[in-house]
Amino acid sequence: MSNPIKSTTSCKSGNSDSDYYAVSNVGKAYSTGRNGNGMVQTSDYGATWSTSSVSFNQAISLVCSSDGTKIVAFGQFSQIYYSSDSGSTWVNRDYSYVGYLSNGIANYNGDFSYWAFTIVNTNYYVYSTNLGVNWTTVTDTPFTGAGRMACNSSGSIVYNAAGSAYKSTDYGASWSAMSVPWSGEANSLSCSSDGTVIVAGKRNTNNIWYSSDSGNSWGSIGLVLRQWSTGPTRPFSVNISADGNTVLVAQDNFICSYSRTFNSSKTLIGTDNGINLVSGWTWQGGNLSPDGNTFILCDVGNNNYCQAWKFASVVVTTPSAPTIGTATAVGSGSPLQISVSFTGSTGATGYTVTSTTGSYSNTGTSSPIVVTVGSSTTSYSFTVTANNSAGTSGNSANSNGAYGYPNAPTIGTPSISGTTATVYWSAPSGGVSSYSVYYSNGTLIASSVSSSATSQTVTVTAGSTNSFYVVAVGGGSQSSTNSSTSSSVTAIPSAPTGVTASINGTTATVSFSVSTGATSYTATSTPGSLTGTGSSSGITISGLTGNTSYTFTVTATNSAGTSGSSNPSSAVVSPPTAPTAVSATATGPTTATVTFTAASQGTAYTISYTLSGGGSTVSTSSPYSVTGLTVSTRYTFGITAVANSVSSSTVYASAITTSAVVSKNLPPTNYLVNISGVYKDLSGVFAAYGGGTQATATGIYTLSGSTYYDLNAVFAPYTSGTKAAATNIYANNIDLCNIFAIYVASSSDTASQPSTTATLYARYTASNYNSTTNIWSDSTTNARNIPSSQITNTGLSLVTTTANTNGATKAFSVLQGSTSSKIQITNSIMTNYTLFTVARYTGGSRNRIFDGTTDNWLSGFWYGNTGCAYHEGWLAGYSDIYGNNWILSSDSYGTYRSNGTSRGSGAGGLTYMPVLSINNGRYSAGGGEASDFQVADVLIYDSYLTQADITIVENYLASLYGITIPS
Repeated sequence: MSNPIKSTTSCKSGNSDSDYYAVSNVGKAYSTGRNGNGMVQTSDYGATWSTSSVSFNQAISLVCSSDGTKIVAFGQFSQIYYSSDSGSTWVNRDYSYVGYLSNGIANYNGDFSYWAFTIVNTNYYVYSTNLGVNWTTVTDTPFTGAGRMACNSSGSIVYNAAGSAYKSTDYGASWSAMSVPWSGEANSLSCSSDGTVIVAGKRNTNNIWYSSDSGNSWGSIGLVLRQWSTGPTRPFSVNISADGNTVLVAQDNFICSYSRTFNSSKTLIGTDNGINLVSGWTWQGGNLSPDGNTFILCDVGNNNYCQAWKFASVVVTTPSAPTIGTATAVGSGSPLQISVSFTGSTGATGYTVTSTTGSYSNTGTSSPIVVTVGSSTTSYSFTVTANNSAGTSGNSANSNGAYGYPNAPTIGTPSISGTTATVYWSAPSGGVSSYSVYYSNGTLIASSVSSSATSQTVTVTAGSTNSFYVVAVGGGSQSSTNSSTSSSVTAIPSAPTGVTASINGTTATVSFSVSTGATSYTATSTPGSLTGTGSSSGITISGLTGNTSYTFTVTATNSAGTSGSSNPSSAVVSPPTAPTAVSATATGPTTATVTFTAASQGTAYTISYTLSGGGSTVSTSSPYSVTGLTVSTRYTFGITAVANSVSSSTVYASAITTSAVVSKNLPPTNYLVNISGVYKDLSGVFAAYGGGTQATATGIYTLSGSTYYDLNAVFAPYTSGTKAAATNIYANNIDLCNIFAIYVASSSDTASQPSTTATLYARYTASNYNSTTNIWSDSTTNARNIPSSQITNTGLSLVTTTANTNGATKAFSVLQGSTSSKIQITNSIMTNYTLFTVARYTGGSRNRIFDGTTDNWLSGFWYGNTGCAYHEGWLAGYSDIYGNNWILSSDSYGTYRSNGTSRGSGAGGLTYMPVLSINNGRYSAGGGEASDFQVADVLIYDSYLTQADITIVENYLASLYGITIPS
């Protein structure tokens, strides 16, 4: 390598501290400083310089790629900027940390994707492997703050000379200390592209140090110092080329630079190539290009100049001819291009590729070179020449022949007729040998279509929507690759198949197998041509005539048109018109008469009766007498017209009840039997003759079938004293001897508690609330009273209702409260429970009344809905069944009932009842879902009651408060 030759001009950067510089292999170099005065750059080895503005204010490190196109600038205040176009534009890659960055590096010998830096006064090492898009922070390195760094071509090996020297082989994720011959921080560090050769320099020393085995061992060489008679002896910048064979050393406060090379064993040898550069400048430092051929020096004295220097060969000779490679079509047509590869020549700076046919050519600096040719049907071969400043070589040998990819034809708008589509196109420039036509999904339709053709017909599936593209085929079977896709065309659908029909009243439902691509269907009747439309199978047609045989056909429609008609369905017969004016009259204890107006198509009529009885019979006319009914029984009669074995809908008469035996009165309503102190109602078993009085024990009968039997001979009602002896007295096969006594109860007589097999846990009747003590007493013997500490009596009062209001026939005491009234009823959860409540909304706020304090649990009332229950899941769905009327609720795990009717069953979400409250639960108190309310009764069992016991309690409460429930 000869002495360096400096650029013909130098550039005044305007940066008083311009010590940040980067240099490429191709003559591009950059320098910037800390004062925000822009960046100076050259692209011709320093022959000319220019100043450009940048997006950053201060830079503490500047690195460029080996080709000079990519630059990263590390700013002092966590600012990082990236340019991929030689500094024309910049992208912000800031790192989100408030602190001072130090000594940024990049793998300029590689793909430039690895960046890294340290942060002053911390143990942070920060790196990115994707051009600064994402950053990884290592916070526990063994070094602190600054320190010069260097990395190999991939960034996997990193060296740091902060305080001592350290090495990482995993991109900086972990570090180990190296043994080095210097102490303290080295101010200059550089390594080869494979990371094996390292050089280092330290200020105020005479040496540079080098290692050729990745830092395991070190050597040193003394510097030939070229300096003023005064001033320090120190190398400021030491750099090594990518191949590890050239070292550049720049020394501060003297004016020289020289290079040294390594021998095959990587021992630093060679002759001092240093020369005096510019008298009177003070050099801040220098940087070497990756190939070792160019370096840049920056002056930080009064001149503020940058100069680039290039090592020049002593003799330049004309290169030899390149070795030809392979010619291959590239691109996708427009233009037609062929790529030519070759092996380059030593010393060449450029190459020219020329076709042997047509003289098409192009130039470049390396293999391959792409040449644009004129025709896709012509085979082209090529030669290559090499050139440099000394001249141009001779031609290489000819390459193989190659065809360019043809240009794509211009696709047209397809047309369609029935299931035949026609695809159109226009021929491309450059010629073709033939065409291939495809569906847009890549399925081949036709190949080897004539080069003169401009259309192709295609048979498509009925109802399908298709688009197409056309590929031009050139010489050597090369095909165009940039073909465009046509617009789509749709074929008319085929007729539906499998048509069937069913009739309900005057409406037919037509079903069928749908057609591909159809968007709607029309069904048509025969006779009558009645129609119905729809988007799928199951089209309805209304207005049919009764007792008529119909068939149906279906057509399919889409944007292209309508198919032909399907095959007709099998015939179906419409039912006759239903009879009208149906009525029924009880004509005796066991007979009734049914009348109706006959339908015009009916030939027979089926009379059925339901509810308390059942049966059916056939008649042909009205009126019709029904016999064999049961005395005092409720019946509903329905009439159905029949014609051709097809029945109309059934029309029902209002319900009737057959009469009792006219010679006897109806049974009394308050006959009770006392069984173990509990009164059971036997009103449905016994009937009393209306004559006489109960005290005289006359006219007591039992009803069997339709006959009353006199029991006076065996039965005497209990009045006082000793019960009269009785024998053979039975009810439903239960012997009632010795336990049976009858009295006529008044309307106010009722047991104090319901008689169930289970025992009450607690009961809170409104009348047991003491407004003076604010205590609500338990009416059972368990004395589970609710203390005043659990009752907020704001707005709480004891009032008496009015009979025959809000769905209750009786007047009774209730506890009335507002949203401010709060009561905690129980003190713990109950795993086994059955809850009965009698309560209602009073208007105003209608949310929750009975609420769980720890879980989302409610019973009877929620958000204006009544007769509902939620136990962390809906047990009974919500709707407003009762409005502000009284609700008798029974609630247990798996079952909720209101007013004697089941509203839902299942598990809900809880298997227990949480702590029970009124207006004081998780949502009523905590969520604002309280209500204005009246509560008459709360009964709690600590077990799951059987349905029989639930019914007993419901009947008991319904009788007590006059609430109507189903019998």
